[in-house]
Amino acid sequence: MQIVLERFNWKIVSADLLLVGAACLIPAVSHITALPLYKVDPMRWLLLAGILLSARRGNGYVLAAALPLVACMVSGMPTPVKAFIMALELGANVALFHILEKKVPVLPAMLLAILGAKMVYYLLKWIVLSPTVLISTNVWMQLMLMVAMSLFFTFGMKVREAK
Repeated sequence: MQIVLERFNWKIVSADLLLVGAACLIPAVSHITALPLYKVDPMRWLLLAGILLSARRGNGYVLAAALPLVACMVSGMPTPVKAFIMALELGANVALFHILEKKVPVLPAMLLAILGAKMVYYLLKWIVLSPTVLISTNVWMQLMLMVAMSLFFTFGMKVREAK
């Protein structure tokens, strides 16, 4: 049995490192500006940017795990348990999108993938953390962000396909 290693793509690795670095800076920027950046779902924005920058399916899963877990190790935020839950949520987002993109257009596929991933997040948060407040970010704001992210991603896919 022969194992074939794919050539190292430095552009993708560099983009991933920049995205993970940005994820590590989010808590510091949030503290400096006193803005609750977590409410605009920055990890998902970074994940979507990473998926758009790399046409490789597996890269989305790498970023889904790396973004919250490395940010937790470097900056202490999110907490370890929440970082693990977020990694599972972002991984679910990637998996659901890849399943749905074969069946429906990109926009509804991403909308449904984000919605499904949020359901995974809140279910895990409820099971693992038993919070007194399950949903801390306004639901309408989350819905608007889902639409904005899906539109951003759809536009990005069209641009990537045009190249």
